[in-house]
Amino acid sequence: MKFFYLFPGRGVPVNEALMSGKVCNRLAIAAEKAGFYGVGLDQHPAPVMPWLQGPGGHHCFDPFIGLASAAAVAPKLRLLTYLAVIPFYNPFQLTKMVNTLDMFSDGRLILGAGIGYMQGEFEAMGIDFDKRNELFVESLEVFRKASTGDPVDYDGANFTARGVVIQPTAVQRPHPPIWLGGNAKLTRRRVAEFAQGWLPMPLKRSRGTTDHKVPALETVEDLKNLLPEMFEHKEKIGRTDPIDIVISSGLVMPNIPWDEQVGLLKEYQAIGVTGLTVGGMGDTPEDAEDFIRRYGEEVIAKFNG
Repeated sequence: MKFFYLFPGRGVPVNEALMSGKVCNRLAIAAEKAGFYGVGLDQHPAPVMPWLQGPGGHHCFDPFIGLASAAAVAPKLRLLTYLAVIPFYNPFQLTKMVNTLDMFSDGRLILGAGIGYMQGEFEAMGIDFDKRNELFVESLEVFRKASTGDPVDYDGANFTARGVVIQPTAVQRPHPPIWLGGNAKLTRRRVAEFAQGWLPMPLKRSRGTTDHKVPALETVEDLKNLLPEMFEHKEKIGRTDPIDIVISSGLVMPNIPWDEQVGLLKEYQAIGVTGLTVGGMGDTPEDAEDFIRRYGEEVIAKFNG
């Protein structure tokens, strides 16, 4: 099981005791020592106030810059963008950023990728919210072509290129792993077709869409029911390589005591789950470090023991 630590301190108003590069580096070092496989940062470059003031609203660092800093102080940790909003990027710019971070970290980057959902943020970024799905698909197609380091010719709805070459290439070939976030059937089909991992998101039944395009995800059984279509499609197109399935701590925390989480994680592992993202907690650097240490001792070590 791959455990990823997600940096805390993202509340509104910002917790200045935690939102600093020095503190994030300090927590990355602690996470590596505690047995975490990697660290992750999410992305919201232009969040809007109504969302910030609602449940789950938060500020965050730029994931590529923040993870580059963590990579320098914790040389064993993998680096997860959780999630990079792909429609925000020109795909050639994205390829350059991914290649650079993967090189600077000696091949430790995982590109967690999402479509995005905050309309006001898209408007602030000057990107058509209604085209986000189209942009997501086209950008990742261009990204995969550009990652080869060979000249790219491309004629698409949003991007045109003639002989564009992005070098140096990433350490990981053909590119760093792409893990797609989201629960929709279309997301799972895309994972089966070209991604190396899936990041399913907790979703209460009360928030699920009425047409079931985005199914609820609260339990092991819920996740188990979402897997067959993905793996059947993967087999149908002839893929044989494994796919990582990394769930969020929202499926095991905070309502379940730590001494019961190991058993629950074993249940998830039995249906194919390979990793867990753990949302960091604590109002001070000391509290956050203590959470990391205790989670390492009481969950990670016991799970691996």
